[in-house]
Amino acid sequence: MEVIGAGDAIFHRQLSRLSLPRLEEIRDFIKSADMAYVNFEMVTPSLPVTPSATPIAMRVGSPPWTATELQMLGFNLFGLASNHTDDYGSAGLLDTIREFDARGITFAGSGPNLERARMPAYLDTPSGRVALICATSSGAEQGLASNGAGMVADRPGHNPLRFRTEYRLQDDLYNELLRIDEALGSAATTRYMLNLGMFPGLDVRDDSVTRFLGKRFVRAESSEIVTTPRADDVEQISRWVYEARRSADYVIVGLHSHEGAADGWNIDQAAGFVPLAARAFVDAGADVVFGHGPHRMRGIEIYRDKPIFYSLGNFLFQDEGFNIIDPEIYSQFNLKVGATPADFHDWRGEWPDGRKRGFHSSPPFWYSVIARCAFGDHGCTEVRLYPIDMKLAERRLVRGIPEFADADTAKHVLAEITELSKAYGTSIETVDDGGRGPYGIIAINR
Repeated sequence: MEVIGAGDAIFHRQLSRLSLPRLEEIRDFIKSADMAYVNFEMVTPSLPVTPSATPIAMRVGSPPWTATELQMLGFNLFGLASNHTDDYGSAGLLDTIREFDARGITFAGSGPNLERARMPAYLDTPSGRVALICATSSGAEQGLASNGAGMVADRPGHNPLRFRTEYRLQDDLYNELLRIDEALGSAATTRYMLNLGMFPGLDVRDDSVTRFLGKRFVRAESSEIVTTPRADDVEQISRWVYEARRSADYVIVGLHSHEGAADGWNIDQAAGFVPLAARAFVDAGADVVFGHGPHRMRGIEIYRDKPIFYSLGNFLFQDEGFNIIDPEIYSQFNLKVGATPADFHDWRGEWPDGRKRGFHSSPPFWYSVIARCAFGDHGCTEVRLYPIDMKLAERRLVRGIPEFADADTAKHVLAEITELSKAYGTSIETVDDGGRGPYGIIAINR
């Protein structure tokens, strides 16, 4: 069994109608594997669309044929859990599920209720049966599915991996925080709310724990930000991983997480709760964890001889093609009444003085790797990493379409992911096959 893993797909064009020989090379490569996974970081709501009230920088509603486009590229396993699952509310997600079902797409991570969102999806091939389970930590609270339990209706949504953040401060800093809290009057407000006993999630204030501006602060020996996954989410997701382990030859977990170290977002270091959760899923029976979310690469860990990709970055990233922009989006960026989608995309890409901003200001958002995992009788034996380039310098209509990277870019990409993986003790060998160019190899000993 050979399984390909790719990162996020965000686009709004019928690429199959274009002449793109370099994309066709990638298509042929993907189709040569038994299984190919991609994260569909979009929804396909039916017109007229109704945006959710959840604040977000951009909504990504695409036509249903975008799923077919990815099928034509060779993908047959789709992740459907992300911070964009709720972009067009429950109705938009149910529209997406219907379109996926109509196309015979194997997907996981969302459903008409929480149990369905957490359940594995299965795909049979001549090489074996694969199970897929997907979850998201980003936007977990906004778009999570729920079980009505007979009291209320089920709520469609995604499979959440929620987490807790704790801000730890040394004595002098913690005492200063308490003084600031008192000076602002927020400490008195917190005490009032605690005495009412009506607000879940508030900690009892004592000498070592307080809540300030909605954050939990703890007196500690060192100052740091610590994140931990919610035990109940890890337990329930792991329950289904164990179920899949007994029902399939191979088990894949997809995990969407923008969260980074030190309260970061879209940075190259994962937040602390992510490895804790990913390792728990491997303990429960996952053969590989494909991470994505920050739109850039993160390191790779080999845990118990199973690969965990903390982020495969982007695979197809044409976020400037969306032409349905709701009024709240224009308003939050102070765009004038009468602004058009192109005005919005111009604003996101460039400061008034011409300097690039956002994703356009940082090359790491525009290159990544496709991972090819070889499985034997006892699990994954080798991972190969094939660098891709999404051409940041190209014009809007071309930028974001992947192609295999040239030799110099490939070496740079491999050097970066090798460096990011050192923190997990992972060694990546760079090989040049003389054909497609340099690629990385991770040999897994057994």
